[in-house]
Amino acid sequence: MISSALTAITRKKESVPARHLSQTLDMNGLTTILDWGCGHGADVKFYKGLGDHLMVKGYDPGADLDHSMGFDLLPDELSRWNVITCFYVLNVLPTKKERIACLQKAAPYMSMASKMYIAVRSRQDIEKSKTIHWKKFRDGYLTSRNTFQRGFTQAELTALVKASGLVCARPWSKSGFVGCVALS
Repeated sequence: MISSALTAITRKKESVPARHLSQTLDMNGLTTILDWGCGHGADVKFYKGLGDHLMVKGYDPGADLDHSMGFDLLPDELSRWNVITCFYVLNVLPTKKERIACLQKAAPYMSMASKMYIAVRSRQDIEKSKTIHWKKFRDGYLTSRNTFQRGFTQAELTALVKASGLVCARPWSKSGFVGCVALS
């Protein structure tokens, strides 16, 4: 059985997409950030450090196995967030159906003015990282830890976002990942 929870690595620092986002995001008027698929919370901690005016919540049903951080609890169903981040989540889900469902589950937390920043590992990054112990599986690879990894091109990510019912308003990328700013 594939274990998506094992892909949540413990990082000492924020992810590259979170750092990139913080350098480009206009903080004026920004009050809420929801990190969808937050893993162990390194990006949540980073976002909280961006200012006391920010309310930050992380959600990840698989990474908080001891429930101590509350990341396994969905935000209030009526809450709306200025920014939702979904970094390195879609590339660990083994089916297109699960990837679409992930985005569709996050989308109701957006308002008309919200933006969802999505980033996945690039196809080039996956190909560079894979080892002889990774086995081809569906449209990606099964790793030696029994986790799934799939790299995306910008066009593939844009198509996935569109299939989920969102609009990819602006592609973005940095070394190792491709991303999209999605609107509802």
